[in-house]
Amino acid sequence: MVARGKFFLYDSIVPALEAGSYTLTSEVDLQASDGADLPVDPLETHFNVTAPRLKLPPDQALMTFPPANSEGAYEARLPQIVLKKEPCPGTAGRHR
Repeated sequence: MVARGKFFLYDSIVPALEAGSYTLTSEVDLQASDGADLPVDPLETHFNVTAPRLKLPPDQALMTFPPANSEGAYEARLPQIVLKKEPCPGTAGRHR
């Protein structure tokens, strides 16, 4: 658990489930204290796992801080990324 006012930064996290639509079906066997079976209807639940739609290709990052695979006391610093200079969508042909 992260302390209040603190946060963890991860290079990447692989989710337990891939993005998609899922169905979860549960069945319960329930018995009364006298041993009689108590009927319980199965429950079917539908849910979606979503994922980011945009991804930055690694060759588009000029520099990152903290550097990849580095170790140090970075808790007082915000992570940074410097992007390579590329035209923004919709600005092609404009003078800068």
